[in-house]
Amino acid sequence: MTKYLFNCICLTVVLTAAIAQGDVLVLNNGEKLIGKVITLIDGKLIFQSEFAGKVNIDIKNIKSIETDEPVDLHIADVPVKKNSVIEPLVKWSGNLKVGLSSVHGNTYKGAGNVSVSVKRKTKKSNWTSNMRFLLSRGETTDGEQWTNEENITFASKYDRYYKKKDYVFLNGSYKKDHIADLDRRVIIGFGVGRKWIDTTQKLFSTDFGLALRHEMFKGANDYRESEEALSAQLSYKVTHKFSKTIELLHKTFYFPSYEQFSDYYLTSSLELKNKFTGNLFGSFIVLLDYDATPAETAGTTDTKYLFNLGYTF
Repeated sequence: MTKYLFNCICLTVVLTAAIAQGDVLVLNNGEKLIGKVITLIDGKLIFQSEFAGKVNIDIKNIKSIETDEPVDLHIADVPVKKNSVIEPLVKWSGNLKVGLSSVHGNTYKGAGNVSVSVKRKTKKSNWTSNMRFLLSRGETTDGEQWTNEENITFASKYDRYYKKKDYVFLNGSYKKDHIADLDRRVIIGFGVGRKWIDTTQKLFSTDFGLALRHEMFKGANDYRESEEALSAQLSYKVTHKFSKTIELLHKTFYFPSYEQFSDYYLTSSLELKNKFTGNLFGSFIVLLDYDATPAETAGTTDTKYLFNLGYTF
């Protein structure tokens, strides 16, 4: 079962990534060319094909263009629009966040966290993937150093729109927490979602679906326990831009077991971002994890507060 779940989450990551291999040009006759778009000048597209070399194509013969990079657009007799840029049909974005703290003297404490988020967006789909690692070490009254936090989380989600605001999704996540004796928590889910509000200032969306949740706990004295559950999957996401520099992001995921609703897992995050200058920003993050049936040595609730410096790309 464990090997099956591991293979499932690997497959989820592969399916959701869907990384583009180059610019794609589809003609009205169904012919597809792969290569690189050079420019679009006076209704003529210059395209560097992998097999045909550099070709000039009349724009009226083109059904669709998919490109990962901006394209120079030259329009004759329109001074204001001349040398405009066609926005990419595939848009990549992401950010890197790092937080560090260290105390030396009468006591010792060191903590750090790093997270990476990547997003791929097209007109019909969204793919997001993120990873977060946290580590903290302290010192006992006897002067011995010990690790009081060590965990890693990875999550990936793919949304495919069948209407303007409605979509189907496939998601997967993996978490390992050494301190909570959580050897792994693997969740594979799918379902439907809707964007109820989607403007430049606000976003509110909800998801509903099914999920397979697998947990393995390992600890001292040969402690070992595993659990598998078919769960419902309910989640929502809220973003709000208060100004050009300040933004709030909040999301919550709830996984109640179908066999026993009192057995559930809930994870939530709240982030306040403040853009400094250019691509640099600062953020304050609150993370909440609640497992109704944790390891016998761990509590049900785990709350973390993070201060990070970030860079968008």
